[in-house]
Amino acid sequence: MNLLPDIYLNSSEHILDLAFSDNLMLSNYARSKNFKLCSMIGGAESLRDLLESKNLFSEAYEFPMIESIFAVEKIFGALKKVFYEDLKVLNSKKIFINISSNMGLDLIEEIENLVIPGFFNRENLIFNFDRRSITLSQGLVNNDDFELNDFESLINSLIKTKVNKIAENEFQYSISGGINNKSISQFKKYGLKPNFIKTGIFTIKSLKFDKDLFKHIYNLQVLERKLMSLMNQCIMQKHEYLKVREMHLSNYLTKL
Repeated sequence: MNLLPDIYLNSSEHILDLAFSDNLMLSNYARSKNFKLCSMIGGAESLRDLLESKNLFSEAYEFPMIESIFAVEKIFGALKKVFYEDLKVLNSKKIFINISSNMGLDLIEEIENLVIPGFFNRENLIFNFDRRSITLSQGLVNNDDFELNDFESLINSLIKTKVNKIAENEFQYSISGGINNKSISQFKKYGLKPNFIKTGIFTIKSLKFDKDLFKHIYNLQVLERKLMSLMNQCIMQKHEYLKVREMHLSNYLTKL
């Protein structure tokens, strides 16, 4: 019997400009598919985002642009404030720290100095290497219009220099950016076995590297396309309603 991997639906409010109602829709959708919900938090101390994600019963939190040990410790402080009534619930939550810059890469070299509070399971702290953003940060390209395949070997080698440090400190890591079947083979070549793979709005736990892993990833990419189409239609309908309402008000007011 094949075990199904954990799948997280990433509710990226700040990237997709989602309202609470949109996040609620994604939360309900995730549960209907037996996915877990991962909420994007705007900053290390964004209490509003954390409170909203708490109300959505998020199982994980994603923090973009974290570039210091101090910022990670501020995340723990913010979580303690939001969940002060029941800190034990945080022991099962996952935190994804997005590594997307040179300063983020430098953070990895200092993680042995990171103090993990007693209410948090250190294995649930996951560092995600955003390969496209790292390529930009390294100065290898001038804009976002590039194919990651052209830099995959260099970026994978760079990530490889960091993952041993992560494993030594009993944390986990994830990889995102340009994920396809060839990428999986490249990971094997460089001895990379990420605990999670992020593809678009989904993050999947990589139980093992075989043909079934990419099949799961491909199916999620197909599903993401359908979800993007649905969300785009909702946004267009909102926009159309606002245009019509604005026109009606303009006509009404000019006749007064």
